[in-house]
Amino acid sequence: MVLRNRLSDRDASERENVMLDTVLRSTTPQQSSEKLVSVEEAIAGKRMFSSGVKRSALRVLFISQDTRLLNPSTQSLDGYVQLKDLFEEVHILILRTGIPAKYPALRVDSNVWMYTATAKAWWRLPKAGINLLEQELVFANGFRPDLVVARDPFESGLVGKALAQKYEKPLQIHVLKNYNTHVFRKEAGKNVWRRFLPRYTIPQAISVRADTKEILEIVKERFNVPDLSLLPKYHSYKRFAKATPKIDLKEKYKPFIFFFLFIGKLDSNSTAYQTIDALRTVLQNPRICLLILGDGPAKSEFQKRAKILGIEKQIIFESKVADLVSYLKGAHVAMVTDTTEYADEALLQAAAAGLPAIMTQTERRADLFEDNVSGLLCAPDDTAALTKAVNELLNNAGKRNIMGEYAARMVRERFHDSEHQYQEAFRNSIEETILVEEQSAEKNDDPATPAD
Repeated sequence: MVLRNRLSDRDASERENVMLDTVLRSTTPQQSSEKLVSVEEAIAGKRMFSSGVKRSALRVLFISQDTRLLNPSTQSLDGYVQLKDLFEEVHILILRTGIPAKYPALRVDSNVWMYTATAKAWWRLPKAGINLLEQELVFANGFRPDLVVARDPFESGLVGKALAQKYEKPLQIHVLKNYNTHVFRKEAGKNVWRRFLPRYTIPQAISVRADTKEILEIVKERFNVPDLSLLPKYHSYKRFAKATPKIDLKEKYKPFIFFFLFIGKLDSNSTAYQTIDALRTVLQNPRICLLILGDGPAKSEFQKRAKILGIEKQIIFESKVADLVSYLKGAHVAMVTDTTEYADEALLQAAAAGLPAIMTQTERRADLFEDNVSGLLCAPDDTAALTKAVNELLNNAGKRNIMGEYAARMVRERFHDSEHQYQEAFRNSIEETILVEEQSAEKNDDPATPAD
């Protein structure tokens, strides 16, 4: 699996929004009449599907604020499974602030429609989204989708709540962020208000899917949701777990016999300097090496730092590595101080290979790794804690082996490796909402069933 990067800093986000505004205003749709066919026109014509892909018979509306979905080739909520392959019809509403899209409704695939609702202020997005969908998806026989899925309990949740109530459709809400943390409140000024919205949206959902165990427990404690569980996850871990290394690191990098491994993009956001500082003492030992796999514009700055500390001979920079498995299998400890999506992917690859890791703690990592069991988690920017963790694993081969085994077990238990099984699990996780809705309706209709 290719390591992926996520631009998470605020400036990059703003640049992306400006670029997106320009594209949506200036780009004309592809020269295909199908792109401008409305839902009503399409369903009145001949059946759209001729492929042999097995799809659910459901027509599902997804509401999201993830503008990456506006790319016609990436109608995927998680980067792995294409929504067009799961359901009979897929409708995706994107809520975004900025300049109105030139074409707010487009058919982007044979069974996928994309709608872009815009507003100048974030708090006006729900109304804009509701108005757009009522123009596009309300026909003589009612609201077209069978199921509404809101990808956040905030603005998306408000749109989903309104539509689900008005047209009597089941609602599933995905909670991907822990809105109860100080970090969430600091991410954006609007989050001070947004953190209260789940009180109004989640109680209206018959089904909720949480991204982490911590979020699941918060929802479980605060709300009575008939159907509550974790979202399924995918990772192709078997190729890292079962592959045989082709390179002997001790042979390639003589005279080193112990290897710390850092994988990351060496740019201005890289924390390779923190890893170097945490290892500055142990790297005085001529038999210990830090391997840094990665490249970027800040590489020379990290090389200078190593030279200033007098440990430049103990640090090896490898810009291109063809056989990553050999490094994951041959190293002794992974150092994961970056908190990007790229670093998260590298961490999972290391865990799948059975390589113990010292990592900067994030909400997602704390959900997957148990501190001092399947990994060592350190507070952000706490170099002293990293150094302590380094010394702890350096001198304890038994603990490294056990920690690596627990990390590999976590990956096996928490992730699907088969794409087909993952696709089925993902579809079932959404379809379950319909079953719960039907069971709830039967219970309410049964006069013998006592009221709660």
